[in-house]
This record gives sequence, C-alpha cells and structure tokens, in this order.
Amino acid sequence: MMEETDKKANELIHSDYEINAIFNYRKLQSGAEIPYKLEGRDSDVGYKLTIISRCDGREEDNTNDINTFRTGLAFNFPPNYHGEVVVDGDIVNQGYMIAQCPLIINRRDDGELIIPLLKFKECDDLQLPITVGTLVLRKTVHMYQRVMKEIPNMAQQSYMSSDIPKYFKPTSEQDSGFPQYHPTGSKPTQSNKKGGSSGRQKQIF
Repeated sequence: MMEETDKKANELIHSDYEINAIFNYRKLQSGAEIPYKLEGRDSDVGYKLTIISRCDGREEDNTNDINTFRTGLAFNFPPNYHGEVVVDGDIVNQGYMIAQCPLIINRRDDGELIIPLLKFKECDDLQLPITVGTLVLRKTVHMYQRVMKEIPNMAQQSYMSSDIPKYFKPTSEQDSGFPQYHPTGSKPTQSNKKGGSSGRQKQIF
C-alpha cells in the first residue's frame, strides 16, 4: 500500500498543479474502500468517500432519524489541516443527507470515521457500499481567545498575533501513531511513542 501511495504521490508531484501536503489513512476493515478522485479529474479539490456497512448491526434505516454508517477508514492529516465531508447530490436524491454538514474531522480524530446520515423521507434503504460524500482538506486557523469586559469598536479592535501574551503557547501536536509522509522524498517513519492510535471506533459527530 505504501508503494502504491508513494508512486501516486510522485505522479502528482510531477503533474501540472501544486501538491501542498500528503495525508495518511488506514484501513480498519477489509472491505473499506480508499478515498478516490473521479477518472481524469485529479485536480478536483476532494476525494470521494464510501460507506460500507451499518453501525450496530442493524439491517434497516429509520426514517426521520439519524442512521450511522461505517467507512472502515481512519485518517491523519498534516499539521494545521483538518478534513470536511460534504454530502453528494446523489445521496440527497435518494432521501439521505449528512446530519451535520460539513462533517468535521479534526487532526486528532484517529478512530474510524463514522458517517451520520439523516433519512429525511420515506424511501428505499441505501444499497451498500455506496459513495456518500466528498472529503475536502482545509487549512486550520488557530487563534488565541480572550475575555473582555466590553467589545471595542472595529477601529479600536486589534487582531494581530503580537497581541497574544508571551506566556501563551499552543499545545504541541500529539503523535497519532500514523507514519508521517514527506513530499521531499524522505522515507516515512513510525513513532514508537506510547499512547498512539488504538484503532478504536470513534463517532465523529
């Protein structure tokens, strides 16, 4: 799998558009389908996501209720990036929509990605596996928050980073246990640090 990923990364690096980062994913279920782009559309901003099974072993979906589905995948994004999942139009036409759209995947959400779908009308249940939405990587903006007795007007307000107290330091990124990829060509390394990813299922909603 790493050889295939490295080969694809090399192809993209030599394509006609810029590669900003590389993200990692892990298959937690044998039937999981890797995120993909449509044929001939490598420059699209997102990757198609597939749901493969229903959570809790249920066989049917409840109308006017949230139904959770498994992707069999866990993700790890580069520092200062996060993922957003937006629903595909085909799913909406079938009577489903993502319960919280866009669905946010934080960098430290290293458990299985669970997709909550609202079945909003009487219709046939989804036939699995099926493409459910698009995963888009977003740049994360980190800010320092402060409490004020009153909000000054816009002319007086300052939002510069120089206003951040010197004692304030952002928390360091925790090692997720994923191999870290570097587009410079260096080999990925696996951290031996304790407390890495456990692969436990985590509902992200």
